[in-house]
Amino acid sequence: MVNDFTHPLKETCGVTCPETNATVCVYFRCHFDSIPGQDVLIAGSCKALGSWDPTEALSMKYSERGQWIAQVTIPLRELVHSSQQPNKPVLLYYRYLVAEEKGKTLYWEQGQSRQLELCCNDFSVSLPSVIVYDDFARTPDREGDIFSTVAFRDIVFRRHFKQSKTNYYQKYKDTFEYAKVRHEQTKSYVLQIQVPAYQVDQKQQLLLCGTSEELKSQYDTSDGLTMLDTFAPSWSAYISLPLSTSQFAYTFQVGLGDERIKENREMRIFWLSLMDEQIIRQSTEPPLVVCHSSPPFCHKQNWRGSGIAIPVFSLRTESSCGVGEFLDLKLLVDFCSKANFQLLQLLPVNDTRVHNTWVDSYPYSSVSVCALHPQYLRLDRICEAPSSLKAELDKERRRLNELPSVDYEQVVQFKEYYILEAYKLSGKIVLQSKEFLDFFEENKAWLMPYAVYRYLLNTTGTGDHRKWGNRSHITIDELEALASPTSLHFDHIGVTYFTQFHLHLQLLEASQYAAEHGVILKGDLPIGVNRNCLDTWLYPQLFRLHMQCGAPPDYFAEFGQNWGFPTYDWDKMALDNFEWWRFRLSQMARYFHAYRIDHILGFFRIWEIPIRYINGICGRFLPAIPISRSELESRGLWDIDRYCKPWIRESFVREQFGDDAAQVINIFFDRGHGDLLNFKECYDTEYKLSCAFEEQQHLKQEWLVPLLRLISDVILLRDEDEPDQLFHPRIDLMKTSSYRELWDDNWKHQFYQLYEDYFFHRQDDLWRKKSMLKLPMMKNSTGMLVIGEDLGMIPACVPDVMNALSIIGMRIQRMPSDPKVEFGNPQEYEYLTVATPGSHDMATIRGWWEEMEGDQRQRFYEQMLGRSGDAPRKCEADIVQQILEQHVLSPSIWAIFLFQDILGMDEKLRRDNPAEEQINVPSNPKHYWRYRLHISLEAILSSTEFIQKCQKLNQRGGRGTL
Repeated sequence: MVNDFTHPLKETCGVTCPETNATVCVYFRCHFDSIPGQDVLIAGSCKALGSWDPTEALSMKYSERGQWIAQVTIPLRELVHSSQQPNKPVLLYYRYLVAEEKGKTLYWEQGQSRQLELCCNDFSVSLPSVIVYDDFARTPDREGDIFSTVAFRDIVFRRHFKQSKTNYYQKYKDTFEYAKVRHEQTKSYVLQIQVPAYQVDQKQQLLLCGTSEELKSQYDTSDGLTMLDTFAPSWSAYISLPLSTSQFAYTFQVGLGDERIKENREMRIFWLSLMDEQIIRQSTEPPLVVCHSSPPFCHKQNWRGSGIAIPVFSLRTESSCGVGEFLDLKLLVDFCSKANFQLLQLLPVNDTRVHNTWVDSYPYSSVSVCALHPQYLRLDRICEAPSSLKAELDKERRRLNELPSVDYEQVVQFKEYYILEAYKLSGKIVLQSKEFLDFFEENKAWLMPYAVYRYLLNTTGTGDHRKWGNRSHITIDELEALASPTSLHFDHIGVTYFTQFHLHLQLLEASQYAAEHGVILKGDLPIGVNRNCLDTWLYPQLFRLHMQCGAPPDYFAEFGQNWGFPTYDWDKMALDNFEWWRFRLSQMARYFHAYRIDHILGFFRIWEIPIRYINGICGRFLPAIPISRSELESRGLWDIDRYCKPWIRESFVREQFGDDAAQVINIFFDRGHGDLLNFKECYDTEYKLSCAFEEQQHLKQEWLVPLLRLISDVILLRDEDEPDQLFHPRIDLMKTSSYRELWDDNWKHQFYQLYEDYFFHRQDDLWRKKSMLKLPMMKNSTGMLVIGEDLGMIPACVPDVMNALSIIGMRIQRMPSDPKVEFGNPQEYEYLTVATPGSHDMATIRGWWEEMEGDQRQRFYEQMLGRSGDAPRKCEADIVQQILEQHVLSPSIWAIFLFQDILGMDEKLRRDNPAEEQINVPSNPKHYWRYRLHISLEAILSSTEFIQKCQKLNQRGGRGTL
């Protein structure tokens, strides 16, 4: 069945190299001051180190003075190869971990996985033995975690443009040849010093200076030895030393032209142990001795950058067709480059087509976590079209581009039509090309099932795969048969292949263009997937399909939010080490250098709502430690049915419905004890009520909201698995009539205490542990920079976990994390945060300003802007600019702004009505996502005055400077 069909991403030991039987003996030395009961282990990327399985990790032995040692012989063919080409490295990745309680408790050292370069994969230099000196990383290297990501290493500091692997391996080989010549007389060894150095741009070099005469004579340099940056931000130097040089002192410098910036820390001394001296004496070949320098070299602190945020669909260019397209990003990158923004943040770009209506405009409701949305395709780039088809495109482009916003249905319909015509013209040629065949082989695991999914959706007219008959569940053999090129319906499959291939090419082109211009492309990882998506069809065991997720009530939504997405079965996902997530992230990493974790709180706990509810107010957290019946009874709270049923008096209904009250009571309620009312069975859930109002036209729509308010008026929610014994307090229970009408004040006090404990104390340790099973896996799956949307009801454990994992959080001025203050102060934000005035779920600065009550606006005007007099009702350009300046001057590593807010600084370029600039309204679950810039990117790029204003904004904040 389908649960045998898995993605090809596995924890692997690398590319097999049957052409060699060479082995290498590695001696590990790790300093860790342990206490009784603790053991140190090594896990890594080969079988001898357990292939990353901590239960199979290599145990180390305690030696003396905190030294733990281990010896292992590794066949080189097992190791990870970064390339199968000659003169590329054979690499071993590993990390230390500590076991306690006889292995029941394991924790990894902090920071990135360690990397050991063992030889070139042409095996021209083969090492008989390697001695490694490490210190167990007890504390996170937050700078290293962040600045060693692709976003910084390759885009901001651009080390990949400077690296010279040819020189590296020539130096590597020359050093060993030199050591071999001297080995018989002097028992030489090769010392490799590895230094992490993060904030070093492509114009700079790291120099190694030593007090050893051996270093000066060997390299004939007074300035120091230029270190090699092939694996930046880890820099290496190879030095051949005789055994007599068992102590070696060194310092570091950064070279920039004639300038030398000295490392501001004490000189470090390296020395060989007696055991390692004996290994060198007995060796017939010079061993490699690896010394990892710690702490990292750092000559510059607290680099800070800025970026802009906008959905792709919101872009407008002269070439796009009614909606923003992937290739429009190149013009946006040009703007970022000219205006000195270093980051471009997008919303999700995955396919969302399930209803084939405007409802599919919701970008967070993906039907595949890998497939891209066809609306983003530049049509005139996918084939050489005849004049008649070109004329159709030109006509439709002009018509759709004249619209003030995106007409989702018309855009998608036209693009699907054009893609089909293009497929008829060139589809067979494309599908037979080497480029496509390579793409297909790399993506077959998701592409083939996705194409079959789209075929079944289109032919059945529904995305609800429960209605697909015998195709509701499918095997891999059935998938392959349906996708067979010999099938009569293959063109339905082929056009999907054709579409995704061109989307891939165009997004990749935009991504590479951004990288070449020093702009980080930041994607968005949605917390959920559409209930009727490809993934719930293929892997139903990974989801809790009887539940849905959302968010508790907040500033934006009185009844909370119900996103409709099924929740995840994390226990099932853990069985294969979260392969589904790792594969999903590896696909994102093809295009993006950074990503935002949407609703990161969901990886600690998710707000889970039973399928019978349509709002979010009667949800509860998963996982959670519930309240037992015995716990309630011990507090004198024994009337369980009273607490779990809506408490509705007739007077409440009359107050809510006025003249319609008698009619409402007659239709919806049965009379209970006294003046109490009970919902009739046919209306006793939110879902039943909602369906009734859709089906029964005589019901007044204005009745629905107050009825939903009444049906959710409960104190306790029954647990879904043990409804008679376990319970969860309803969020904001103190606001319910049921709570207010408790006649015993002690009962109220007991419920208040339970509420405070449940939501703010008893779950914290559980949520911390659950998050540490998921977030490290996600962070280590790729080299992308990770930013988490940590907004809302923040558990106490969240900041600690995010800091430990170096995940950057968000700070929004109008949503201060301190509940005691009205507005956040950007000058008080922590370094590892994103300072932003708002998100796509909020009004722009101008919209927020003009929506505020007059007294609140006045307080912001005086307290935050330091201005006197009456606050203007309209948000002028200078006010927007001052708010943006506050953010670029903040300590935050990133200041990211909605593009609408940037335009708000310019009276000529900004939209007249700020209410038209909001991208999403979270309180509306059926919001139409159609916002589009009112002005083209070409026009914005031609505004020299505006670009200079943006440049000055970033210069004033010191953003993007090295």
